[in-house]
Amino acid sequence: MKTSRSPRTLGMLALMWVLLALAAAAQEAVWKSTRSKLISTDGYSVKCDYAGPEGKYQFYYDVEGNGSKILTEVLAGSSRGGGAKILYDPATDKENVKLKTDMFSVRRSLEARDIKGSMLYLPLFKQLVEELVEPQPREIVRVGDHTLLMFGDKAKTQDILEVNASGDPVNVRRLEKGKEVKRMTFTELVWGPTAINWP
Repeated sequence: MKTSRSPRTLGMLALMWVLLALAAAAQEAVWKSTRSKLISTDGYSVKCDYAGPEGKYQFYYDVEGNGSKILTEVLAGSSRGGGAKILYDPATDKENVKLKTDMFSVRRSLEARDIKGSMLYLPLFKQLVEELVEPQPREIVRVGDHTLLMFGDKAKTQDILEVNASGDPVNVRRLEKGKEVKRMTFTELVWGPTAINWP
């Protein structure tokens, strides 16, 4: 014997489907908007706190355009290198970064072990996007006016990117089997052209 659904039940099911589709579209829009900002070629300046396998660092970071010039200033209290300023300016030297401290100035090859593949010459936020364990979040969760974008498998390797109501990054964490192994926290973020002055 067939059972027929009432028009009211069908209407509720249709409404639930529409709401789920709208929620999924809204989540997709959050990542699309945030990703667009992170890979933007407009430039930005940001203060960053890093804790991970390499130690603990706090630094100011300025990038012009799509990396046409990048300045990193390591702040006091970092594991090492406090007070160092590192400039990448491919217009004057494509093969090296310039490193300056109170004691000396040197050039370091981009192929040096501690420089190669680093944000010292590759834009930080673009690198962040490229190093996420997956290109799309598996889950997006609202927490107050912030949003958590979760990439990867929480039982294995997972990246959690937290963004504010404007879609700006607040922090990114890497977890291995649920244990945090790396965190970067971003403050004082300003988008757009930034003046990089090399001493």
